[in-house]
Amino acid sequence: RIGQTLAAGRRITELTQSTPLVRFPNNASSLPSSFHLQFNNVCFHYPGHRTPLLQHLQLTVAERDRILIRGESGVGKSTLGHLMTRSWDPASGSIFLGQKPLHEYSECSLRQTICMATQRTHVFNSSIRKNLLIANPLADDRQLQAVLHAVQLVPTKQNPITLDTELGEFGQRLSGGQIKRLGIARALLSPAR
Repeated sequence: RIGQTLAAGRRITELTQSTPLVRFPNNASSLPSSFHLQFNNVCFHYPGHRTPLLQHLQLTVAERDRILIRGESGVGKSTLGHLMTRSWDPASGSIFLGQKPLHEYSECSLRQTICMATQRTHVFNSSIRKNLLIANPLADDRQLQAVLHAVQLVPTKQNPITLDTELGEFGQRLSGGQIKRLGIARALLSPAR
C-alpha cells in the first residue's frame, strides 16, 4: 500500500504543478450588460486528438432564448457546454457573451453568469439539503422544495426522501435518474444568469 500511496502523491504533485489548459484573466471583469451568446466559426478538438469534434460552428442564442441541442452520443453536445463555461477553449474561432469575448471574463464573473448541469453529478455523502446548498448557500427551504418539485425529485412510497435524507456515499440512496435530477436542481438553484 505504501507504493500506491507514493504513486498517488506523485500524481497529485504533477497535477498541482501542471499548467492549466485554460487561463482566466487576473483582473476582475464586470458581468456582461447583455447575455446573448455567440459562437463564431468555432472549431474544437480534444487535446491529443486530431479529428475535430466541432468544425466552423455558428450559433447565436439571444438573451432569454431557450434552445434544445440534441444528437447522437459523441457529436459535441456536452462540449458546447464546456466551451461556454471555459472548461476548454476553442482551437479556433471565438465565443462572445454580450459584447465581449468569453476569454476576457474572469473566472468569477463567468461562474456568476453561466451554470451547467453536467452528465455526471457528484453527490456528497450528506443530506439532500446540503447537496443543494452547494449551488446556492443562501437558498431557503421553500426554494429548495420548489426546485426539487420542478425537477420531479419528490418523495414516493418507494423512496420517501426529504431535505434531510442522507444520501450516502456517491448518492447510493438515489437512482441514476434521481442523481441527474439533483444535478439539474443545482443548476436551477444557482444564482448564475
